[in-house]
Amino acid sequence: GAMTREEYDIYMRSLMSYWESKGMIDTALAEGIQRGRIEGRIEGKIEGRIEGKIEVAKNAISMGMSEEQISLLTGLSKEEIKKLREEK
Repeated sequence: GAMTREEYDIYMRSLMSYWESKGMIDTALAEGIQRGRIEGRIEGKIEGRIEGKIEVAKNAISMGMSEEQISLLTGLSKEEIKKLREEK
């Protein structure tokens, strides 16, 4: 049957509340996705830089450079360079 004015008002308030909540959830989800993309790009850049430093260190090791020189060149610790040297 037909709704009373009071039922209609309750229904409309409920519907508006739903759409408001849905809007907040959609916004939060979109912001979370965007944040995830940004974090992923940052992690990728960091990984790329680390891989680049390791590659430079490996080349420097093969050229006979000292751990001190390689550390200054790459920013890697002497311990990290020792591990790379042992991998060869």
